[in-house]
Amino acid sequence: MHREKKVYISKVDGNGRIILPDDLVRSIHIHSGLLNVRVEERKLLVKEPEPDYHFNWKPDRK
Repeated sequence: MHREKKVYISKVDGNGRIILPDDLVRSIHIHSGLLNVRVEERKLLVKEPEPDYHFNWKPDRK
């Protein structure tokens, strides 16, 4: 399911890093602690990274 949430960046720290609002940080489930960021036109698009592994599990049927 594709969800889109518009968030206005209102804070930047002294090093130029974006400070994300607390409600956004709580709503993002991050696998690796990193986000994929892309600039498209005048938008900064952020998405959760795809895991770089696949886990296949078959139950042991006895």
